[in-house]
Amino acid sequence: MRGPESSAYTIAFRGREDDELLKNLRLLLEDYKDIVVQVSLRREMPHLILRVSLPPLMEDADKSFLADLSGWLSGGKSGP
Repeated sequence: MRGPESSAYTIAFRGREDDELLKNLRLLLEDYKDIVVQVSLRREMPHLILRVSLPPLMEDADKSFLADLSGWLSGGKSGP
């Protein structure tokens, strides 16, 4: 298990390192550091466990966080 630092987050993973996935995850975490508390992505169910702070999420009026999260999960770029 490796754990490269990403500002306020430590990103740990097992298996093959995917530079593009990690880069896009770092962007997502930077953009939504007030919303995201913890992200866990796994091959087995449940595939995604996401802990978020609800007050800032509720203030995300244009729902950009959910759109960017969806983009990251589908392999696209995230961020405003």
